[in-house]
Amino acid sequence: MAQTNNTANFPTIPTIPGQTIAMRLPTGNNPVTYYQPSFSNIPGRNLIVNAQWAISQAAGGVLATVTPGATGANAYICDCWQVVTHAAPTAYTFTTPTTDGIPAFKFQRNAGAINTDAQYLVTTLDSDSSFPLKQSGGSLGFMAKKGANFSAANSNLQVVIVGGGATGINAISCLNGAFAGATLLDTTVALTTDYQYFQFAIPALAANAQIGFKFGWTAADATAAGADDSFTMAFPQAERSPMPTPFEYVSFNETLAKCKVYYTKSFPYATVPAINAGISGAVSTTSAIAGGNFNGIKLLVSFTWQLVRSPTVTLYDWANQAIPIISCYQALPATNVTATMDAAIFTTVNGFGVAASAAANFPNGGASFQANFVADARLI
Repeated sequence: MAQTNNTANFPTIPTIPGQTIAMRLPTGNNPVTYYQPSFSNIPGRNLIVNAQWAISQAAGGVLATVTPGATGANAYICDCWQVVTHAAPTAYTFTTPTTDGIPAFKFQRNAGAINTDAQYLVTTLDSDSSFPLKQSGGSLGFMAKKGANFSAANSNLQVVIVGGGATGINAISCLNGAFAGATLLDTTVALTTDYQYFQFAIPALAANAQIGFKFGWTAADATAAGADDSFTMAFPQAERSPMPTPFEYVSFNETLAKCKVYYTKSFPYATVPAINAGISGAVSTTSAIAGGNFNGIKLLVSFTWQLVRSPTVTLYDWANQAIPIISCYQALPATNVTATMDAAIFTTVNGFGVAASAAANFPNGGASFQANFVADARLI
């Protein structure tokens, strides 16, 4: 059951986290007051990655453009967060408004939409990140408010917590909006146009389990959406503490490092991965082959961080070729040649390898090749 700052018989929760929280529990006929221990100085207590929605590697530092496809289609809107949307004519607007210093995410169903399907904001933790919840569980807390034309029946926001079984790191993917795992919580909270704070208990997880969180709503009927059919979320925090602690602000660089275990790229942060996106950040290697065949050149790439699982690697040519290629040059004379990329020699959590498949002779000395890459190990 959700605990809010104005619900009787439950702990008093501050409108903005950061104050002392007291809870009264009965022991026989004698109420006993328990005070929350101070966890506010413990780093890393918020298990949700990118909880300020600040990192978006794939879209070059801004929220991704999501074009609704099939009903229930899910897509990453930024690192570690997905949205589940629905087919045209429904369209959505996603923003990260900052009001009074509160980092937030606004999920808006555009004016005129008539779908009555559910739409969600989703984040999932891998089994290692879920580990702190495996002995005694913990708590989920967040702030939320509705837009003036929020279309959910009774202004209800659905909150779902799912725990995956011991079947692997991707056991609770949210493909097409449906979590594959055991439902730990499925409830609703009534939103107002002002921020409220909500808290939920997270049960202890089984060994090797994962956890995922889903927030969304379904329009009450097919009446066209109004000008502000939306909900806005702020300060999402999942932690081992049984009661919420002050929200943990994490620096940009630390958050980026955490995100890179799921998705990493050679491109600069602000560059959207693409062919002909420039040579900056490209990985490269050099061979001293003289008069030989380019098939002998191999590129072995090590990731800066070990990824959470073996990724899908995509290679990008920086010289405006339609397919990933190795762009090569020889020192003397300066003659450009190309060779197509093979499939990865190996792909692991630590790196990958590629090789040239097409023959390319270099009569006068060595050659180098360069390419950008994306390694995608995301959980969905």
